[in-house]
Amino acid sequence: FQRIFGAENALLLPAASLDDLISASKRVSPTVVHLSGHCYEEKWVFEGESRAVSCVSGDQLGELFLQMEGLKVVVLSGCQSSKLAGAVKKRVGDKAKVIFSTTKLNNTFASSFCGDLYTKLVENADDFKNPASVKEIFKTVVEKHRNSPELKFGDPTPMLHQMGLGGIPIMDVDHLGKPHPVDFAGRPVFSQHCWRCNPPLGGKFEMM
Repeated sequence: FQRIFGAENALLLPAASLDDLISASKRVSPTVVHLSGHCYEEKWVFEGESRAVSCVSGDQLGELFLQMEGLKVVVLSGCQSSKLAGAVKKRVGDKAKVIFSTTKLNNTFASSFCGDLYTKLVENADDFKNPASVKEIFKTVVEKHRNSPELKFGDPTPMLHQMGLGGIPIMDVDHLGKPHPVDFAGRPVFSQHCWRCNPPLGGKFEMM
């Protein structure tokens, strides 16, 4: 993101806690806030450098975002973040567009999608703060990834192996119905060539 926005215009907070985000919001006035990580029970999971985990509700995040004067876009790049996003949007209203995922997300796909989104925002820097412009930019990026020759925009869930007891995937056959690849001891293993292990769909983002 520093490459896209320029190092002087991007503040990165790796392994950030909620306090880190609050502190940063007092030092800068962001136009875009991007959170990359995980949702748990409709809350965003923050994990600071001490590995201490805190789960923060959409209502709490929305209240924080509401105080960011120049904020126009929030991206919640985490699996199945739609309910969290709804709570954030309820707080921020028309102040900012909220982009979120309705599905599981492949990390490579999410990075590529968001990179293309931010590139388009920078290319249209003069008017991207207009909500209508952000909507059009988002639609353009979605269409690009629907037609990607690599990981495509779409829900991978129906393609994945079903889960058995203890959340262990049942890896009996591959996506073609053929016996699944196994290790030297005959145990099923992850296969890059099996679409049920490695689906060609990377996930879906939506915007509200």
